[in-house]
Amino acid sequence: MGVMSCNRNECESIMCYTHIDSIGYVCDECEIEFKEYLCRENKNPITNKDILRELKIFMKTDKDNFSDYVEEMKVDEFFSKNRI
Repeated sequence: MGVMSCNRNECESIMCYTHIDSIGYVCDECEIEFKEYLCRENKNPITNKDILRELKIFMKTDKDNFSDYVEEMKVDEFFSKNRI
């Protein structure tokens, strides 16, 4: 069994179980974020062709652009991440 990396921009997930022929691998996190993207963009694709078209557009976006998940951190962690 090989590494199955998500084909979405900026996604580093390597264990994907969903594969779409014209797109490649999609990880669970990106599947969830795709649903959030559809809601946020007020899109409701109802055919295979429509879903595939929207997914192709979505996969070109950077990961976490549409996620409502907010990473909690302490102030010290914030400053550590931003040191040069």
